Amino acid sequence: MWDSLYICMEPLLFRWPFRKLRQNALEVAMKHIHYEDENSKYITIGCVEKSLCMLACWVENPNGDYFKKHLARIPDYIWIAEDGIKLKAFGSQEWDTSFALQAPLACDMTNDIGPILKKGREFVKESQV
Repeated sequence: MWDSLYICMEPLLFRWPFRKLRQNALEVAMKHIHYEDENSKYITIGCVEKSLCMLACWVENPNGDYFKKHLARIPDYIWIAEDGIKLKAFGSQEWDTSFALQAPLACDMTNDIGPILKKGREFVKESQV
């Protein structure tokens, strides 16, 4: 089904009214990508988004400044350690702590576990990028 849609629709998107609409949509998408890149100093929010944004910048201009700035930030995510290549991804400890802190707050149990909430808040604060 998807192949037949692709075969039928892709040539249609390159014809007059759709070509301009497609071009405008791609420009808006790249503006959003560049906005996110500049705000995060090309770190982005995770390794998956990093690779997708970097790929989009490369497609836009392989020799451009945006792509080169992405290349400079790759060591923030990928490095070679003594036991092989490493990739930093989202840490689930911070997510788990955030959800665990929300549960007692939703139940109004803050008086009972104040010190635990304080320690959890400190962990979340220290874990932020």
